Amino acid sequence: MEEPSLVLSLMPFLLTTVIFFVFTIPIARRKGRGLGFAALSLIPFVTPFILLYLVSLTDKAVFDRLAELEAKSQ
Repeated sequence: MEEPSLVLSLMPFLLTTVIFFVFTIPIARRKGRGLGFAALSLIPFVTPFILLYLVSLTDKAVFDRLAELEAKSQ
């Protein structure tokens, strides 16, 4: 029996990485990070750490509102 090719063996792994990248793009924008930061999630085995970091960040909108409130109070 013939062994599957390397591309077919890596296909589920690559597909999962691309799917996570698609989900990382809107999260990165919402957190005030760029597309380049989201592209880091295309590195295998780094994706979960990038997603955990992004999810733990405070939204940029919260920082903008806080700055606005501080400006009003002064």
